Formats: sequence, C-alpha cells, structure tokens
Amino acid sequence: GAREHNLRDATVAIPRDTFTVITGVSGSGKSTLAFDILFQEGQRRYLESLNAYARSMVQPAARPDVDAIHGIAPTVSIEQRVSRGGRKSTVATQTELHHFLRLLYVKLGTQYCPDCNLPVEPQTFDAITATIAREWHGREIGVLAPLIVHRKGVYTELAQWAARKGHTHLRLDGRFVPTRPWERPDRFREHSIDLPVGTILVEPERDADLRALLQDALEHGNGALEICWPMSALREAIAGGAAQDAAL
Repeated sequence: GAREHNLRDATVAIPRDTFTVITGVSGSGKSTLAFDILFQEGQRRYLESLNAYARSMVQPAARPDVDAIHGIAPTVSIEQRVSRGGRKSTVATQTELHHFLRLLYVKLGTQYCPDCNLPVEPQTFDAITATIAREWHGREIGVLAPLIVHRKGVYTELAQWAARKGHTHLRLDGRFVPTRPWERPDRFREHSIDLPVGTILVEPERDADLRALLQDALEHGNGALEICWPMSALREAIAGGAAQDAAL
C-alpha cells in the first residue's frame, strides 16, 4: 500500500538474502521505493532501537506513506557521486565496517590456495624441507625468493644490488630478465620480482645442500620461497624471457 510521491498504492515483496534490482521507466518511482521507503523506514526503525542520547545525535527520518512494512532490516544507502570516492567504494568502506570485517577474516578465517584448494598456513623450516624432499624427489628444481609482491616501482637499485651479488637474472612478472642492463618496468603498475637463489637435484645425499639453499631463499624472501620446475623450461625462459614454472 505505498503511496509515497508518485506511487499509487503499490505493493511489493522483496526476498531476503538476494540481490534485487529495481527497474522501470523514468518517473515510475524506483528511487521513491528504494530510498524514500525502504531505506528511510529501515533506518528509522534502527534508530528507534538506540538509546535517547544516540537518537538525539541523528535527525530521525519521517514515516513513509504506506499501509505496512514487514520484515525490514537496518538499511544502508550509498549515494552515487562522481566528485569523490571511487570505483572501489563499497558498503563496507562507506560505513567504515571494512577494517573490522578484514580483521575478522584475518583472525578467524582460513585462506585456501585457489589452485590446489589446500589451506594456506605457516610451516616450519623442517616441514618445508620435508615437503620439498618428498614432492620433488629425484628432480632438479630451481629455488626463488620473492623480493617484491604486487608493488609499484622501477626497482633499478634492486637490480643493481642483485647484479653485485652475482645474480645475472631476476624474475619480473613471470619473465626472467637480465639484471644488466635492467629492463625498467612501468612505474605506475604493480610488479612482482623474484630472486633466483640456486638450483639443486633433490636427493637424500644432498639434504644438507638443500637445507642451506632453502634457508638462503627464506632469508631473502622474508619467510617465503617458490619452486621452479622443470629446469629445462627455466633455462629456456632465461634465454627467451618467458617463464614456465611451478610455484610451491
């Protein structure tokens, strides 16, 4: 029984927990239904549940001209503006709930790998070594240390540092590029850079060498490392500039 503005005794049923779009020709009452009725009534009922002091800080909304509204929850409305905000503005950022939700997900949630669907969790050095020794037994692998992960810049000084340490190549956005001369990436785009630490044939007789190589990679990568295999593809990538690798 909505009679607000140009609505003429309209009755609608909107299901919960769904994404609903209100469409219609110009002047049909879309904004009236969404903002002047649903949003204002949900906001008004929420404010009525607060104490008197909290209600005094907010201007209460008027009751819309309807017969009845049932089952409405507290509502949030975002006004479309082009002068401020951006394409990434969401209900969570506008209401300042984003930081709390992110904290909840980080502390209580479990992150899963999108490729193997295994939970992402920290491992001890012995667990990393045992996993690599088991999964890559008898294979020659390359070990890389992530230095830059999705950050903007040209990283000329990083390439110079790697060259002084004797490294001829760095992996830039999946491509192996020489450190001298350094291929300056787009400074306004995010990049990922990995340091090739070394190669090794995984076998029990070389367990000490494997542990030393992994320890070096973890120190450079701040606790993270990646595995490249097969080495034939890695050598072709270094020669041609396009990497085909498997990451652990």
